[in-house]
Amino acid sequence: MQCSQLSDDVRSNAIPSRVHKIAQPEAYGGWSKGLYSLFVILAIFLPPAGIILGIVGIASDSTVKKAQGKVVLVCSFILIVIGIVGGLLAPQISKLWNF
Repeated sequence: MQCSQLSDDVRSNAIPSRVHKIAQPEAYGGWSKGLYSLFVILAIFLPPAGIILGIVGIASDSTVKKAQGKVVLVCSFILIVIGIVGGLLAPQISKLWNF
């Protein structure tokens, strides 16, 4: 659903920081709340899958699904960066603590 077809309330909430406030996102072309929550959890535990799902969401024509896809993609990237930094720092931390 294009942004011009959305109500003002939905349009104002169709950004990544407020997309969770939309009551029935599937009515506006987004993923349902349950599916969206599942995708975010999947992005946390399996970031490569979250990247794929985020790209699929961003490639959608729906404004709501694009915002949801951005959240999933950002969660994946943040956790990938944390994993890389943790992996790089683990040897230094273990030497510091004499493990």
